[in-house]
Amino acid sequence: MAFLALAAVAAMPGLSVAKGWEEVHQTSDDVRVAVAPDGAAIVTHHLRYRVVAGHFKTLELAGLDPRAELIGETMVLPEK
Repeated sequence: MAFLALAAVAAMPGLSVAKGWEEVHQTSDDVRVAVAPDGAAIVTHHLRYRVVAGHFKTLELAGLDPRAELIGETMVLPEK
C-alpha cells in the first residue's frame, strides 16, 4: 500500500526536487595596491566570506576593468 502511494506521488506532474537553503555573507574586503615607477600596478584583493548554510559555489567580480589580468594562483582557504 505504501509503495502505491509513493508511486502515485512520484508520478504527479509539477512536483519539483527539494532544494537546500544557502546563506553566504561577505565579512571583510581588503585591497592593497603597489604601483611601480613605470605606472604598472599589482593589486592584491582579499575577500572573506562566512558560509552560514549550504555550499559556496560562485563568486561574481563585478566592475573589473576588461584589460585587467587575473593570475592563476588563486587560493580559497577555510578559516581555522
